[in-house]
Amino acid sequence: MPHPHNIIAIVYDFDHTLSPDYMQDEVLFPHFGIDPKQFWAKCAELVVDEGYENELAYLKVMLDYLSMDPPTVAELEELGGKLEFYPGLPEMFDELNASALSDEHRASGIQIEHYIISSGIKALIDGSRLRPFVKAVFGCEFAVDSRGGINFPKK
Repeated sequence: MPHPHNIIAIVYDFDHTLSPDYMQDEVLFPHFGIDPKQFWAKCAELVVDEGYENELAYLKVMLDYLSMDPPTVAELEELGGKLEFYPGLPEMFDELNASALSDEHRASGIQIEHYIISSGIKALIDGSRLRPFVKAVFGCEFAVDSRGGINFPKK
């Protein structure tokens, strides 16, 4: 007989799901003085003219812009603390956990776990106020150079 499953996983995207803006536009671009229109236009050129996949195009352009003085993962996490969310977040996570399960569910060991899967930058999400409320974050992670600066997409 199969073993019963007792975890309900709720999976969220980040940009325009938990946050009203793109994380890059909100905290990364202003911090590094990047013009969003110019940035996204360069990304579109890579997609249209050179056949890049959208997410890889934005990562390449971002790393090109930051190549002179690349931030560390810790610096990105610090910027993540400035991310804004839709009203009711992060409180919604606790409210959902408290209201979605009955006492009978809890007695049976049923639990709710929250996850974020994003094509955005994991370090920004890890530094945000949402991180303590989610079991895991899956997003773009970077390899680092000898000084600790990000230099290539790793995951």
